[in-house]
Amino acid sequence: MMKAQYWTSTMLAISILSACGGGSGGGSLAGIGGTGITSTGTIDSFGSIFVNGVRYDTDSADITIDSNSANASDLRLGMVVTVSGTTTGNTGTASSVIFDDDLQGPIAAISANADNSVKTLTILGLSVEADRLSTVFDDITFDTLAVNDVVEVSGFTRSDGVIQATRIEGQGAFQAGISEIEIEGQVSNLFGTTFQLAGFTVNAAGADLSDLQPAPLSNGLNIEVRGTLMSTTIIANRIELEDGPFDDDEGNVELEGIITDFVDNGNFRVFGQLVDASNAQLQPANLVLQNDLMIEVEGSVVNGVLIANEVEARDGEIELEATIQALDLSSTGGTITLAFATGNLSLTVNSQTELDDETDTFDPITFTNLRVGDFIEVEALQNDGDLIATELQLANADDQRLQGPVDSFITNTSITILGLSYSTVGANFEDINDTSINATTFFNQLSVGDVVEITDNTPANGIADEVEFED
Repeated sequence: MMKAQYWTSTMLAISILSACGGGSGGGSLAGIGGTGITSTGTIDSFGSIFVNGVRYDTDSADITIDSNSANASDLRLGMVVTVSGTTTGNTGTASSVIFDDDLQGPIAAISANADNSVKTLTILGLSVEADRLSTVFDDITFDTLAVNDVVEVSGFTRSDGVIQATRIEGQGAFQAGISEIEIEGQVSNLFGTTFQLAGFTVNAAGADLSDLQPAPLSNGLNIEVRGTLMSTTIIANRIELEDGPFDDDEGNVELEGIITDFVDNGNFRVFGQLVDASNAQLQPANLVLQNDLMIEVEGSVVNGVLIANEVEARDGEIELEATIQALDLSSTGGTITLAFATGNLSLTVNSQTELDDETDTFDPITFTNLRVGDFIEVEALQNDGDLIATELQLANADDQRLQGPVDSFITNTSITILGLSYSTVGANFEDINDTSINATTFFNQLSVGDVVEITDNTPANGIADEVEFED
């Protein structure tokens, strides 16, 4: 197999989390008709909110944004949140939703990669990667990012300390001693109410330290500092403890993010949380855990360690197999439109898309080798309604296949995925274990948001031949 990889140093991030955001213990709740859960991840879409593939009703939830009470309408795409509540299948009811950004401060420097698809921002001495396609921007755009802009950043931290931004929100132009900044780090060289943190001197004489009680400031303490900046001195007005997303002992948790501090499968961190996945089921079975891999972990926290029972790679739940109808591509990416029997789907390819050639025609294959009429197989992520390809393979013509979260369905009649509706009359059905079931059983188990695969055999006619649940 011939392969060419087009990766920037950033990984494509949709649903994912920060290695230092959150900052609030969980508190899993059991409820009538559901299982208690605490889940940390990015807000992927709305209709209530979707976090880690679950749609949470937030009508009665306590919403906290940066330690302040808020409303559900204040939540935004790309925010890394911790949700506590109950779930039944792929739906849940949130009792609380907590958001805490990773960093806020002025941009001191900006550099861009060769095709201007990724920018590296220097903010309070830290590096932040902003991606034109996968980062959500609010009150600022990728193209208008400028030195001296104050921005709020949410995302995940890689093993090299770079924050991959899932969301960047503009906060106006920096004014020394006036603009609010936020930074996380570890206390060092404490003397009275002054200490060092992340290369800055922090004056905490007038700061609210109530969140630290009963523990006082001490060297080695992981904290978040809020205040104003004068040169290299932060005048703190509030200091909070950064204690990870979960309690030391907590059942039924989900955690999505990037692996850091990897030693072996029994010793690594995600979102700052220590994880033991030595006995976990891996999805896929040949998954190799390593630093900077995006994963979702499910399990329970025991004595401060998340004992994982399942670890899943997060490369996207959307898979497409169809013929190219149209394309607008350069050597670095663009858009591709796929023709399905019931409609078309457009997707974006970029420098992060991995290319394969199953036909052994091109060595290496590039975007410019693709032509209208080619049959391709795609894995993709959905970002604010857009499909972004993470893997694309030129393949030999085959049956059309569509896999993704269900938009809607009519029992025993049809299913709509990614806006494409297929008749299911006469189809063969399988459950999550690839066991054959009848249509009535399938639809009794089906909920909106479930990941389902539809196969439309050649010649494709818009009538599903196979319909099955997918993990």
